[in-house]
Amino acid sequence: MTGLTSLAALEGHWALRRSIVHATGARQRFEGTASFAWDGDILRQDEAGELHGLPGGQPIRGTRRYLWRQAGGRIEVLFPDMRPFHSIPLGDPRPDATHHCPPDIYRVAYDFADPAVWTATWRVEGPRKSYVMESDFRRIGAADEAG
Repeated sequence: MTGLTSLAALEGHWALRRSIVHATGARQRFEGTASFAWDGDILRQDEAGELHGLPGGQPIRGTRRYLWRQAGGRIEVLFPDMRPFHSIPLGDPRPDATHHCPPDIYRVAYDFADPAVWTATWRVEGPRKSYVMESDFRRIGAADEAG
């Protein structure tokens, strides 16, 4: 595969597993789903699931939303209020990007080599943050949704 050549490749439902490993050794995991649906020319990413491994042992429900849009030869990822988050080139199977949120720096490396399974690995560094978060997205097919 040559990476994402169109946002339409993300449309649909995905099983989502996320691991978060802190520099302290603490670990959490998020398990849920992600859906990508069109809202005009914006592809809306909605995640929902449970975060496990927190102090106290009780999982918590969590949601997240991002907006994706194609702009020329790039994909722009936006926050829900349309502020820029980061952008990546179309067609690159393993693009990366950086987001500065002073005093923190967020670096992402995507792997879109397999259209049915893709990852986003974030490395986050700041005065009070130091962790790696890897998200695995696996397409949920019609047979999976029915069963």
